[in-house]
Amino acid sequence: MSETFVHMQSWSLPFATVTIIAELVYLRGWLSLRRTFPDLIGGWRLAAFTTGLVSVWIAGGSPLATLDHRSLTIHMIKHLLVMTVAAPLILAGEPTFPLVCGLPKLLIKNQSPLANVPAAWLERCLRHPRFC
Repeated sequence: MSETFVHMQSWSLPFATVTIIAELVYLRGWLSLRRTFPDLIGGWRLAAFTTGLVSVWIAGGSPLATLDHRSLTIHMIKHLLVMTVAAPLILAGEPTFPLVCGLPKLLIKNQSPLANVPAAWLERCLRHPRFC
C-alpha cells in the first residue's frame, strides 16, 4: 500500500461528525422557522449554509486535508476554500437564528448561565464583533 493511499484513508471522522451535527441542528431550526414563518428564511439560505459546511469539511476533514503537509499548493487551496467559498456561504445562510431554534429545548435556558456581573461583562466582550 502506498504512503499516499494511507494518508487518503486517514481522514478525520470526528470532524465529519461535528459537521453533520451542525447541519442537522441548522436543518431542524430552519424547518421549524419555515413552518412558523414561511417567508422569514428562504430555501437558498439552507443551500448556502449546507454548501459552506461541505466546503469546510472538504478543507478540514476530507482526504484532501491529509495531503496538505505534502504540498504547499494543496495547503493554500484549503485556505482559499475556507476563506473565499465556505465563510461567505455560511454567513449567507444566516446561521444564528436557525441554529438556536434547532437546539433541543433542554439546552436553551431563559436565564443566562453567566448571570453575575463579571461573567456578564466577559460574555458581552466575547460576543463583540471586534473580538470575533
